[in-house]
Amino acid sequence: MKTAFFAIALSAAVMTSAFAAPAGDQETVQIKAPSAYQLGNNEFDEYAYTYVLENGKRIKFTQRVAHYYAQLEGEKKTELLPQSEGVFMTANGARIQFRDDGDTVAIRNYEKLAANSKLPEGTIVLAKR
Repeated sequence: MKTAFFAIALSAAVMTSAFAAPAGDQETVQIKAPSAYQLGNNEFDEYAYTYVLENGKRIKFTQRVAHYYAQLEGEKKTELLPQSEGVFMTANGARIQFRDDGDTVAIRNYEKLAANSKLPEGTIVLAKR
């Protein structure tokens, strides 16, 4: 009981001090949250292909051990974080959803995958195998 109370008090103190920092003294720290969904064995195999996007570019999905990646033609690989069955997010907010048993993929916030994209925020692009 004492430990639980101490943990709650410490959490409250940390949260209070984080919000009490002066405006100019704040630093931004990016913390990678753990994935909310664990893929089953060979589940990603349905998606590990190259797809042709409706804008003519290609995107390739690959896996290395328990890490999943998307790579647009001419861009660096981006790690994918599983969210639910067939749904992945990138650290910067692109959402990738596989449909039709992996034959179709929808990418929301596509502009966040393309480094020099001048597309509007929230752009959705579809792709087929």
